[in-house]
Amino acid sequence: SLVGSEMCIRDRLWHALPVIALLLWGAFSIRNNLWYDEAYSASMVSLPWKRLIYITATDDHSPFYYVILKLFYHLCGGGTHFWSLKLLSVLFMTGYMLLGKYYVAKLFDRKISVYFMTFSLLMPIFSVQAGNVRMYAMALFFLTLAGLAAYDIYREATRRKWIVFCVASICTVYCHTFALIQTFLFYMLFLAAIGICLLYTSPSPRDSTSS
Repeated sequence: SLVGSEMCIRDRLWHALPVIALLLWGAFSIRNNLWYDEAYSASMVSLPWKRLIYITATDDHSPFYYVILKLFYHLCGGGTHFWSLKLLSVLFMTGYMLLGKYYVAKLFDRKISVYFMTFSLLMPIFSVQAGNVRMYAMALFFLTLAGLAAYDIYREATRRKWIVFCVASICTVYCHTFALIQTFLFYMLFLAAIGICLLYTSPSPRDSTSS
């Protein structure tokens, strides 16, 4: 039937899209050319740990990304090739797609999940950031995780969800200055949603008097 064929195609896309994203975005990490800001990230990685923390602590951005980048760089063997620096962004972008695959499907359904992954894959800027030696892919991952966790809490709050939300929010704040601003605005929206929910679910004084 038509419905059965549509569901079959949807399920295949649901499984295939993260793999397609990894292969497509991974292709952007197999190169050694860097632009200006990427070269700054590479220079931070080459510094000793103490010097790295000192310089980034006085910079506009926190040491969070550079510390993770340096650890991953040495884990991949170091050297003069930059593919490992770019690969970290690819992994965070792939993690973002996996959030779309599993977390979005959990909160909504597989159809919404496929739409989420498809439009993410079609956005040119995501392909750019996947091979970018900067903290934007990491910020996107943690901000998306915080947003999905917030909606999950809105549906049914548990301690585990609050922990995931708080950790993801803190990581987002320490990724980038713009991510910090986005997190602040998101917190305002989240608190407003909670406030409206409590306002409309709490019993009115008239109801409590009549009871």
